[in-house]
Amino acid sequence: MIKNLNKNLLGAALLSAVALSAAPAPAATLMGCGGDHMMKVNDYVSALPDGAPNKWVANKELALASTALSESKPGECAVHLSRAEHAGMMH
Repeated sequence: MIKNLNKNLLGAALLSAVALSAAPAPAATLMGCGGDHMMKVNDYVSALPDGAPNKWVANKELALASTALSESKPGECAVHLSRAEHAGMMH
């Protein structure tokens, strides 16, 4: 049952990532790729226990989100930030 839930969550995350990547940049910015949201996700991921299986995935997605934000790619940033949140929820 948990494996099915994880597959469903992964599918939903991938579907939302595709939808966000197709969204125009202003919509992606409204979806929360600002500094405040980035800090909240960073704090959330940092608080995960070191042994959490998806902590490294969440950290990698945070790094990719930060890079995209610095390169003025808000759509890509929002996708990676969303992935980081979802990876952290699956610990």
